[in-house]
Amino acid sequence: MNASLRRLAGLACALALMGLGVLGWAGEASAQADLVWLDVGDYHYRYSSTGTEPSLTNPPIRARIKYWPGIYFREGGTHVRTRQYIGVRDFTDETGQVWPFKVARTGPRVFDLGEHLGGEIELVGKFAKPQVFVDGFQSFSRPTVLTRVDPSIKADRVVNRSSNSNVGLTWEETIYGFSNFYHDDYHIRKITWTNTGNVDEDEEIELPDQTLREVMIEFATKEHLWGPRNVTSAGVSGSIWDYVGDGKEDVGPRWQGVRAFLGWIGNGSRVSFLNRIGGPMWRDGRRNANMRTADGDSVGRLGGAYMMTRAILHVDTSPSDPSNDPAQPRHTGFTRGGEGFTNPSFGDAEQMANSYAYAHPEMKFGEYGFPGDDGHAFPHEADLQSPDEPAGPFDSESWYDRMGAQIDVDRMRSGGRVPTFAIGPYTFAPGESITMVWMESNYGLSRDVALNVGRAYKDSGWDDTFMIEYDGQSMTKNRWVLSTRDSILSLIRRAEANWASGLSIPHPPMPPSKFEVVSGSDRIVLTWDTFPNANQSSFEIWRTRNLFEGALEDDWKYQLIATPGGGDRRFEDTDVIRGISYFYYIISVGEVNNDGTAMTPTGMRLKSSRYYTQTYSPAFLKRPPGNALSEVRVVPNPYILEADKNIRFPDQQDKMAFFEIPGQCTIKIYSELGELIHTIEHGDGSGDEFWNLTTDSNQVVTSGIYFAVVQDLNTNEKIIKKFVIIR
Repeated sequence: MNASLRRLAGLACALALMGLGVLGWAGEASAQADLVWLDVGDYHYRYSSTGTEPSLTNPPIRARIKYWPGIYFREGGTHVRTRQYIGVRDFTDETGQVWPFKVARTGPRVFDLGEHLGGEIELVGKFAKPQVFVDGFQSFSRPTVLTRVDPSIKADRVVNRSSNSNVGLTWEETIYGFSNFYHDDYHIRKITWTNTGNVDEDEEIELPDQTLREVMIEFATKEHLWGPRNVTSAGVSGSIWDYVGDGKEDVGPRWQGVRAFLGWIGNGSRVSFLNRIGGPMWRDGRRNANMRTADGDSVGRLGGAYMMTRAILHVDTSPSDPSNDPAQPRHTGFTRGGEGFTNPSFGDAEQMANSYAYAHPEMKFGEYGFPGDDGHAFPHEADLQSPDEPAGPFDSESWYDRMGAQIDVDRMRSGGRVPTFAIGPYTFAPGESITMVWMESNYGLSRDVALNVGRAYKDSGWDDTFMIEYDGQSMTKNRWVLSTRDSILSLIRRAEANWASGLSIPHPPMPPSKFEVVSGSDRIVLTWDTFPNANQSSFEIWRTRNLFEGALEDDWKYQLIATPGGGDRRFEDTDVIRGISYFYYIISVGEVNNDGTAMTPTGMRLKSSRYYTQTYSPAFLKRPPGNALSEVRVVPNPYILEADKNIRFPDQQDKMAFFEIPGQCTIKIYSELGELIHTIEHGDGSGDEFWNLTTDSNQVVTSGIYFAVVQDLNTNEKIIKKFVIIR
């Protein structure tokens, strides 16, 4: 797939996510970076050809780089900005200029300045992408385009990307995504740096004989948990970060050997009557076009009850010793994204020296703060945000107490703190390489737990001491949320075992190759095809209504509605109600798994990922065309915003219907003053059409009297229907 097509796919992806034009964003980024999504499991991440995620100015794009679980778009995802800096000492560039310290930077505020030369990026699938259709149109969340299919790859899909840098160090990265349900909540990333001497985009080697001295490779990641708009007063929640693995705290036997950052929503003072940890949903209807919360979603549900993590799995000891070095990373710290040394000006030798010194574990240089005497910052950011003890045993109840007792966490301070780590220093002779492997994820409480614990917290009057009983356990709300740390540990251990096995985890059965959903007048018909030599024993069909994320009134759950046999290819859903939207996914079910590689459970059946065959477009019952224009009805009439949901359509607040209309007709809507405000071209042959109460210029209509002129395109007959909107 060529670069221009990938850029087009990246822009289309953004448009699909946002539902609006983003020309400003396109001008800033799409011409400079190719973007692909790795989204075959529950953990969805958008990767860039530059190797980092840029700092873009359009919040809807920034808020949609990472999702967990991937189906919950309404959570807003995680806003991610990352950087990769390569620092070299005593470097002579291709012009002969000598640099005491030279730093090649990419992201978040440094983008395509000739320091990292973003190369090709490709998305490779183990099998072709399944096709999903609803009423004849492709249904997708993001227009994922596979570069190629390679049945030999170990993961379901991999992203390959590479880049040269202006210090002659070339990096190549492979990112693995899995659909095995026990390993689909994380990605594994393997990156190799090689001293090629290539400092630009062409194949010519400019510095074939230069040894790179004391190379430090630093990463920083600024992440915000962007919850729905009623999680906090501003939508974005300040993130708090902790680190385990630097030897500064007693981590206990369970965490021995783990090197990981943990981040979560911290408490703050902007919402004074509740503790913000976990992101309780505390008010109704606060939304904008890009992070809308569902009507009535104010029961206290925890909208951010998960943690972010990056855990090191392997770092080469040296270019000549590929064994794992447990002393890496040599630098871990917490800084601010906008500090001068974190974004040195191009060619500014002093700023480059400060930037290099920040990452180097043994240097004391410049006016800026340093991680610590041994390269590791302590106390950690999370310790600084908790009262009383600044530090303490990591794997103990006191950790939960201190983290849960956080108060007055300033949003800008906590949101602006950036966890950093660096590996090195290394000396690379020409042609030498080193490799690092890490896993990353968002992971947390299941939807059931987040809903029930959050609801109990609100019912208690936002009492932080209230003990909430659920599923045989009793804890405070904060303790429930922070228990996610234990789930993160389990996830890290799975990723470690997966990598140690050579990524040889058992594969689920292949999903259906094609899934079609067709709306009818009395049923919704589902059909599917399979790949050649597919190994499913049966299928499962799951359904929800109103929103593809799930319905609030159903506790956001999908329901299992059918279990067709392995040879079946059709199911007719007759248990449906007119006027309600339905969403589906179908999964393949395999034989009982007996392969326990990488801690995969045995004695149960593996299943294909829902994300291969999820519908994101609604299907619904359609009426046959009306027999006469006199039968046309406008429903509800009057439309009253404050009316009970049973009177309005439950799937959408602003929605009216025109029933019993001709199969081919035009509906023109006029204001009381006779102004044409909206035109609907109806041509699907049914007797139903819907309107979202907006004008042709995308303005929500106000209260008043309106007129609909329905014209039958076959007979040219017309009828006028009057209706009322009350807001």
